[in-house]
Amino acid sequence: SHLLDEPPAGLSARNKVLVQARKRLDLLRAMDFVPVISADPEDEASYAQWTDERAQRAREAEFKKPFPRAIGEGDKPIAFLIVKSMLLTGFDAPIEQVLYIDRSLKEAELLQAVARVNRTADGKKCGYVVDYYGVANHLAEALKAYAADEVDGVMHDLREEVAKLDPMRR
Repeated sequence: SHLLDEPPAGLSARNKVLVQARKRLDLLRAMDFVPVISADPEDEASYAQWTDERAQRAREAEFKKPFPRAIGEGDKPIAFLIVKSMLLTGFDAPIEQVLYIDRSLKEAELLQAVARVNRTADGKKCGYVVDYYGVANHLAEALKAYAADEVDGVMHDLREEVAKLDPMRR
């Protein structure tokens, strides 16, 4: 029991994370993953729960709430919103910390997507973009569409930032 309270010295970084995660195991087990899908007349009837606009707004509002300190019976706090193109504009959730990209995004759509995770919030040090597709190659091109004075100081030289990445994570 004491081992699970505080990780002992000498543990690998991975095992330290696992010991710390155990403290919120109830939350990790309760977290919900929610799709937000654009309606299509060809959709199966079962999709209605994910395409209904009122239900979508309610799920978006739930996503923006902080996680509860204690998980009650039946609690399912929304930790992940799964979207394709929806919510790239007009959706402001400063609590959003990670954006996973698995398709091509370019120009304004790419900048809007990155901006979603780039909002500041209490206790949030930074946002992360997990790029499964390789859109980082399009980022410099997307920024060229804007005047230099509009993006000055907004982004470090992309080559410098990519060089800092762990090669195993590229």
